Amino acid sequence: MTCTDEVRLASALPDPVHRPDREGEWLELRSDAPVPLWLDGWTLRSGRARLALDGLAIGPGASLCLDSAGPGTGRVQLRNHDGSVALVDPCGVTRSSLRWAEARPGVVIRADPPWPGDAVVPARRALGGDGGGCGQT
Repeated sequence: MTCTDEVRLASALPDPVHRPDREGEWLELRSDAPVPLWLDGWTLRSGRARLALDGLAIGPGASLCLDSAGPGTGRVQLRNHDGSVALVDPCGVTRSSLRWAEARPGVVIRADPPWPGDAVVPARRALGGDGGGCGQT
């Protein structure tokens, strides 16, 4: 297990337009590490919901998309009003978080500052709007 500040939440879609929330919500993680990182022991937290990221890896300088159903161990549901999500490393340190007062339908919440775009690797399947994929509504 690796505790590092080189993995961050980059963006989230809490209120998809053309799909129900439980099918269309997604989160994008980005790494600025020079090597691949396994996310064993890492957790996403939104309210009382927890999602373990065990078994997932993110490449160097890459993005990883996760839908709200998660990779198979739990589920994170993103609130449309007064929402937040946190990325917590195996040492229990919150490494990154996103917060929003109100998510407008189809609007992506982005971290500040954004990171340079690289290849996006879906964790389970295409995510987002009708066409799928992180960054799409």
